[in-house]
Amino acid sequence: MDALLGGGQLANGGEGNQSLMHAPEAERIIDQLAPMTVQDVGTAKWNAQGQNIQRLNLQAHYNAQQHAEEFVVELLVSLDKMQVLVQNLLAIEAWKEKVLPHLHRQLARNVDKVVSYMVLYHEVTLANLLEVTLYHSHAAEALPEEHLLELADWCYRKLRYLNDPQGGRRVATYKELSAAQLMAMSPEEELDAKVDETDFGAAMCCLSILRYLTDGLTTLPMGLLSRVVATNDTLMALVPLLDQPPWVRRRPNGAFEKWMNNQWQAVEAVDRFRLSQADAQVWLTVTNLVVEPKSRAKYGFDEWRRDRLLTLKRFMNELLFDQIPVLKDLQRVLDEMALGVGSDPSTARNAALILEAVPALRDSLLAVPDWRGLALSQAQSQFSPEGSRQTARAMYESLTQSFDFMADFMADLGGLTDPTKAQSGAAHGDPLGSSGSATQSSRSKGWGPGPVRLSSWRKAHESGVMEAWSDYVFELDPTKPPEPVSLEHLQGLRYRLLPMDLESSRPLPISGKAVVRCTENPSEAATSTNKSASSQDPLPAPATLIAEALISLPEVALRSKAGEQPPIVWVTIGLLATDGLALQLKLKRADKPRERDRILGVWCAYHPVGGALTVVRNQGSTTQAAATTSAATDTAAATPTAATNTIVAGKHSGVSSPAAAPSAVSKADSVQEAAPSSSARQRGEALSQPNHSPTQAAVPSDTSACTPGAGHQQQQQQQGQKTS
Repeated sequence: MDALLGGGQLANGGEGNQSLMHAPEAERIIDQLAPMTVQDVGTAKWNAQGQNIQRLNLQAHYNAQQHAEEFVVELLVSLDKMQVLVQNLLAIEAWKEKVLPHLHRQLARNVDKVVSYMVLYHEVTLANLLEVTLYHSHAAEALPEEHLLELADWCYRKLRYLNDPQGGRRVATYKELSAAQLMAMSPEEELDAKVDETDFGAAMCCLSILRYLTDGLTTLPMGLLSRVVATNDTLMALVPLLDQPPWVRRRPNGAFEKWMNNQWQAVEAVDRFRLSQADAQVWLTVTNLVVEPKSRAKYGFDEWRRDRLLTLKRFMNELLFDQIPVLKDLQRVLDEMALGVGSDPSTARNAALILEAVPALRDSLLAVPDWRGLALSQAQSQFSPEGSRQTARAMYESLTQSFDFMADFMADLGGLTDPTKAQSGAAHGDPLGSSGSATQSSRSKGWGPGPVRLSSWRKAHESGVMEAWSDYVFELDPTKPPEPVSLEHLQGLRYRLLPMDLESSRPLPISGKAVVRCTENPSEAATSTNKSASSQDPLPAPATLIAEALISLPEVALRSKAGEQPPIVWVTIGLLATDGLALQLKLKRADKPRERDRILGVWCAYHPVGGALTVVRNQGSTTQAAATTSAATDTAAATPTAATNTIVAGKHSGVSSPAAAPSAVSKADSVQEAAPSSSARQRGEALSQPNHSPTQAAVPSDTSACTPGAGHQQQQQQQGQKTS
């Protein structure tokens, strides 16, 4: 009964009272979403809908981080509201471009700062919500062709902004202002700073959205491929971003900062070459556009474009391939281009469309005869001093509720990310995207992991739809002390798991995903020690470590043929360096499988029976809290090869930041029984897309939520060799 109740809570949005809304309320809100125009910006209806979209955005990222049912995404698709998000995104962009210059002084001096900031931030919120929804391919397929083209054009305009020396590159330049300078800023200068902040945040979101669109170029309408490749020279807009990324800047003292988790964070020297989510998204988008034959056939690779593209070869080394292995395909294509293979420009001319769809949605929004007159009308109504005060009062309650929810959410992830601690080296840059929880710099001795909870889902459809399968709880073996594990720049402890009876457990699905959760638990020693300590020195709050994996196990076509498969399979979920934990799971084959996959028509034969859990520890303490990790790599995608018996995609998930994050893939071949080895060879051959968005939820403040991100690739091969 407890399991059923827990599943019901997850299906309705989260655990306990932490959900911002439940599925029925979300359905009511989404059903009422309506397309807005430039004239509607700032009205009571527009403000109410903007607050609802903000709540939907937070809930969507919360569901993704908690691996709960993503009802916000599914409702947006089933109720056909994806196109409403795109139209409203274009409307607020047009308003900022055409109306805001005429209202600048009015908003700066006569309108409540909360109202003006929420209006400006609306574009970031919409882009952030599109990030977490378009991560799922069926959400992009639900958009009409016209809206896909408009979204591709919006992304291209944001790329141009990021490349503009007076746009994104100017905003990204580090500016250190003293307290006196901040106090001396005029209202107009403060508003300009907020405009720059929101413009840059929305532009960083476009990197993830564009990557998700290019992931489906072969399945989405043909007009999108022509729009991205030919009409908009997207590829040439991406190359300068890799050469001089605007999301990386340098302080006067020489320290580096990267845009992660929707904010600038200091990066230690040792982490300078670890890819951020933005880096990974751009690399993957370039790979989609260059490696895909259909895309390459439509692109006119003249001598200038080819030379510009070949400049990327200087970035390609083993360090880059270790983080995004699929870039080896890009290197191969670039080598072919350098040799002149397939560089005939006539191929692109022959592949051009005779008829091309021309989107008219943005043109209709811009069909306003008098922008100055519209601005004057809005200044006298929705943006009048009295009107803004009423709007601000209505916003405060909604914002308070959202911030309370985010505070609880971020506490579950391990606490808020403190930029000052990050500058001093307490926080580390994410390897491939935004992270889910902040690194705890100190832990009391005597702390260790609690029970290990493993949840599994079965792949119900080729589109990636998953259905809940089974849950498992593993206890640590108290008779075996933890074993120290040493990796490069990393120390950990391995805990053995108590064996689980094969007959009493349900087998894992043949194809699907697995999520492991482990919450730190104070030991009796730590508790007794704390009793004698000062009341002002309590035990640190437990931190939850999470890792996710895509799984693909050996298939048993006939029950009588089960003995032909390996008797033992070891799989690894998570990476110690990026997720903070690694679960090495021992699977045992049943001689006579009891359960059959009704979709694939094969028998599920492998049951979890034990294994080991390895967690990161600090020097001088027992364990380390959830390590900071990212997505984007929301964030990298590649199809796992069918030749492998077990494919595990480990990732630490969290709320998405206005940019997304992909996950990493671990590959473990079927082997004879062998204990998990800490010296297992680690490398990556494929990067697989996770089932939850790897980005961080954008919140209208300088404090960002923590997010899903992605880890490095791992391959563990054990050929019947026993190691302790």
